[in-house]
Amino acid sequence: LSNESVVPYDVPSYEQVLAHVAQAKNYIFLKDVEAAGVEMRIAQRIQREIEIDHEKELARKKPKNENNPAFNTLDEAFSGLDPIAGKIKNTYQNAYAFYMAANLWETLGEYNDALVDYKKAYELQPDEQIAKDVKRLDQLVAKQSNSGVPVIVFIEQGIVPQKIENKLDIPTPGGIINIAFATYEPSTYVAPKSLKVKLNNRVLQDSYVISDIGALAVKDLKEKVVGTLTTQVIRATAKYAAQKELGNQFGVLGQLAGNVLNMATERADLRAWTTLPSNTQIARLNITPGTHNLQLSSGNLSSSSVKLDVKANETVFIYANHVNDKITASVSSIPHQ
Repeated sequence: LSNESVVPYDVPSYEQVLAHVAQAKNYIFLKDVEAAGVEMRIAQRIQREIEIDHEKELARKKPKNENNPAFNTLDEAFSGLDPIAGKIKNTYQNAYAFYMAANLWETLGEYNDALVDYKKAYELQPDEQIAKDVKRLDQLVAKQSNSGVPVIVFIEQGIVPQKIENKLDIPTPGGIINIAFATYEPSTYVAPKSLKVKLNNRVLQDSYVISDIGALAVKDLKEKVVGTLTTQVIRATAKYAAQKELGNQFGVLGQLAGNVLNMATERADLRAWTTLPSNTQIARLNITPGTHNLQLSSGNLSSSSVKLDVKANETVFIYANHVNDKITASVSSIPHQ
């Protein structure tokens, strides 16, 4: 009855998935591929379960809200975020998770599972790099040759936009009510910027965006706020009725006290995983065994060289962070199973 920020936090599906992706990364650095595989399978299961539930829930809530006069007012408040939300297909499937899982399955020799997840990643993010991976796995499954040691670069760039509070006055038959809801300031969204991947001081390719998490967060929030609009209006209407009753019983001072209480308690739920990256990118190389130096750059900004001691029959995972004009990278090698 007070506000949404005091109820248990409903963790968005994309945060649930990325939590298991982060755990899988930790296990890869510990060279525990079995545990990493468990985390990735949990992430995949969550995505598939939520896909079914999400469509049913959205279909159930939207028609009810569209008959609510507050719906158009709220929809207009989010109009500035529509171009950002429109960058992604849905809020419950993450191409970053599918792509990382596919590379892990390939390292483990589970080529059919890898091919399925490469294709799913391509469906969500149809870019040239993933198309090449699908073709390469098709050939590998068909027992054709595949030379070189795979080096996969995962890049996490920026920081996801931070939620802010917005308030709207909604006209109802009983009078004007005030609702507070979380939103994002469109100007805080940072569009992904590809990095150049250098090997031994030679530029080989640019990274590809695999998941726009900033857009994912925006789309998820909009769907959630619109989906709970009826609940918000009911809560605000109840507060307004209580305020009027205080006025009837205690006069102007009672109504004023009720108004102050309503405004003080109407708060948007701004909770979120605030240290997530704004976007994730990938690059994939096939290189010869031996010692190499890899470097990532963006404009005049470059990372320190990462020394790769590459051996045959292994996969090299590189995780890079590009935050606050600084690029850092770490490397882990996993022998093929």
